[in-house]
Amino acid sequence: MKIAVGCVKWGTRFGADYVNVLYRAVQEQLGLPHRFVCLTNQPEGIDPGVQTMPVPEFGVPEEEWLKRGCWPKVALFAPGVFEDDEIVLYLDLDLLVVGDLKPFIELVRDRAAFYTLREWNPTLVRLLPVRFRPDRGSQGSVYVWRAGEQRHVFADFTSRVEEVRATYWSDRFYLPKIAKNVRYLPYDWCLSFKNHCLAPWPLNLLRPEARIPEGAKIIVFHGKPRPMDVMGPPGQRWGSKRRSGDQPVPWVRDYWLRHGGRLPDAS
Repeated sequence: MKIAVGCVKWGTRFGADYVNVLYRAVQEQLGLPHRFVCLTNQPEGIDPGVQTMPVPEFGVPEEEWLKRGCWPKVALFAPGVFEDDEIVLYLDLDLLVVGDLKPFIELVRDRAAFYTLREWNPTLVRLLPVRFRPDRGSQGSVYVWRAGEQRHVFADFTSRVEEVRATYWSDRFYLPKIAKNVRYLPYDWCLSFKNHCLAPWPLNLLRPEARIPEGAKIIVFHGKPRPMDVMGPPGQRWGSKRRSGDQPVPWVRDYWLRHGGRLPDAS
């Protein structure tokens, strides 16, 4: 069984530290032989253990990569990036790996499919059991698949780039529509920092500290705040109106530093 972990770095939002921290966290939590691949046109500063590759041409000019969605992820399906028999675990750069990753690999090994996150519901809806919540579609921070089973994705996208971009706002809407045999990952494996680690308003006034939910393997940062926002200094407000704080989150800071990340004032 061959395994590859993939990520994509483009633009200036995420520096090399994000790749390096993710790489080291995966080394710690996967515990299986694998290669770590980063598609990027800016490999400077990335750990030598990471296999960097230029982003394959996929039909979208580089100056438009930051407009509307995260289309460079489509390049993960290009020929030559992953071998047909590799199980691929894609991870966004700004998520935190806090638990065992082997179950993600075993899931695909035991039942081949294209696995993605289920988009989270608003706070009140989350009081219902998962099976009774409205299905809001896919969330694009984590994907798992066997490379050879999804080769058609790249061919489809590159054959009708403008049509796809006009029809779908981003990769997270397009990929589940075109991939074969789409299934959701177990709900409690990948949880949202702002939706699951923070208490909802007004309970957050009584319990302002962020906590890692029991059993979580990945903590996803999406929208506001970003990981760097919650690492201090004290008194610096982060988040949105109802999901916010003004103190650093110790376990996020510890995770970042333990895996070799640098804080802004120390870079």
